[in-house]
Amino acid sequence: MVKSLLRGLAGGVLLVATLGGPAPARAQGALGGPGMLAPGTKRVAAVVGLGTAVKIKNSETQFLLTEELGFHLSGPDGLAVGVGLQEGFGDVFTMQAGLRAWYDLPVVAGRAIYLAPFVQAGWSMLSVSADETSVTEHYVNAQLGGDVKAVFNGAFIAFARLVALELNFGSPMLARAQLLVGGGMAF
Repeated sequence: MVKSLLRGLAGGVLLVATLGGPAPARAQGALGGPGMLAPGTKRVAAVVGLGTAVKIKNSETQFLLTEELGFHLSGPDGLAVGVGLQEGFGDVFTMQAGLRAWYDLPVVAGRAIYLAPFVQAGWSMLSVSADETSVTEHYVNAQLGGDVKAVFNGAFIAFARLVALELNFGSPMLARAQLLVGGGMAF
């Protein structure tokens, strides 16, 4: 698992280094600007992501689908707040909903490439069905992590969640690591 996390982190760093480097002349704006990676002006963002939630403690590794909607408080980067929803599929079904806050930190001046640490707090549900018996448990959910984001043409968002810890407080406590990729729109 550690090798996979390190490979993912190295891939994210390579992506940021590649996108943040000098753009070829044909991709730059008319005045030699950053072209399609110019910082945007839109404050609202909606994204979806696909990936995995990897078991750390008392949980299951699952396929993960995430949806997020948020609003930047002061322009197209900086502090943002919103909501996050997640569904996990596998031997058990999980659903999470929570309030989310993140901060888009520009990595390269004048380019729409960001590191985005985030926190989320809310509710989660775990449901297991076997032999005509069903068990559903509810938890208080907390997430802490970071995304690498790029915004293309001021509107199209691509992201990779290379580091995220998910904690579900209840009996028993559940813990997982999330690895996701996704995209969406700023509007």
